Amino acid sequence: QTCHEYGIECYAWINPYRVAMNKTAYNALASSHPAKDHPEWVVAHTDGRYYFDPGIPQVQQLVLDGAMEIVENYDIDGLHMDDYFYPDASFDDAATFAQYGAGFENVGDWRRDNVNRLVKKLYDEIKSAKKNVQFGISPAGIWANKSSMATGSNTNGNETYFSHFADTRKWVKEGWLDYICPQIYWEIGHAKADYKTLANWWADTVKGTSVKLYIGMADYQAGAKSGVWKGIDEVKRQLALNATRPEIKGEAHFRYRFIRDNIQLFDYY
Repeated sequence: QTCHEYGIECYAWINPYRVAMNKTAYNALASSHPAKDHPEWVVAHTDGRYYFDPGIPQVQQLVLDGAMEIVENYDIDGLHMDDYFYPDASFDDAATFAQYGAGFENVGDWRRDNVNRLVKKLYDEIKSAKKNVQFGISPAGIWANKSSMATGSNTNGNETYFSHFADTRKWVKEGWLDYICPQIYWEIGHAKADYKTLANWWADTVKGTSVKLYIGMADYQAGAKSGVWKGIDEVKRQLALNATRPEIKGEAHFRYRFIRDNIQLFDYY
């Protein structure tokens, strides 16, 4: 309500599979929490964090029900999913794959299908309940490198298709999103993940679809004491580049505190 009084749209942000950041936080969860009520749904990963297992049908339903509770009961303008999918390829879900992976030759394709089905279900359910509520996702900036996939970007960084089992390009091409907001947190000229290369790749990816493209930008990097991120010139260069591609409809800046605390950025915006 307050957002709307000020003419600001309000989007609810969810991390669909994240349970807790460490053991202490997990232990502190209420006994009624789904992760405690169903510990068999939870994987304690090697990064020290706790995740719901995306391959379990009841987990998918839990995420869907939680998201729709927000959509149906609150006057939001959009539902936004963060970049938390599978944490990496070493995720301990062999037993889940054995139980639910029939028809898939490898665990990677099965994992991607689990995420794909959740994304599509979320989009369909949101549009069925409230057509005007927007649904979007902010994945890490690289879908796949060209060396791995012919349709990938000319980069050499972490690939969400293989590491997080997030087929972001497919979601765009299938129209399962209203917008996508890739986190391109590198500078123009970065050796492995050049901002210009990725901004153009994403612009080409959304071209001809109904999906809007907003670039997730690394305002938190600006103001470094030295290097390319010193001052705000790199941010200006990136914004100027974005303006050359009509497919780029805007930017999402991570995050407001870094703008507020950087007087150059604050004055510029």
